[in-house]
Amino acid sequence: MKMLGTPGVQVVLPDGSTVLAGPDGVVDVPPVAAPALLTAGFIQVPDAIADSTSGRPSQGVVPGMMVLDTTLNKPIWRNPANTAWIDATGATV
Repeated sequence: MKMLGTPGVQVVLPDGSTVLAGPDGVVDVPPVAAPALLTAGFIQVPDAIADSTSGRPSQGVVPGMMVLDTTLNKPIWRNPANTAWIDATGATV
C-alpha cells in the first residue's frame, strides 16, 4: 500500500524495522505497517479509481483523492474540507 508523508521522515514500525519516506514523501509498505505510518501523520494513497459520476466513492475518501469521472471525462479531486468533489478549476462537480 502506498502512503504519503513528509519527505525524508523516518518511522520505526512495531517490528523494529524502519521506513524512510522518499523525496516525494511516498512509501510503499505492507498493510500491517499502515497504523504506525498513520500515527506519524502519513495518509493512505488510494489506488487509481475510474467510475461514472453516480459511481463515485462515498466512503474511504480523503482530501486530495483523485477519481477519473468517466461521465464528465475528466479527473476530479476531493476538496480540502473533504465535503465535495472538485475539478482542476476548483469548481464543485
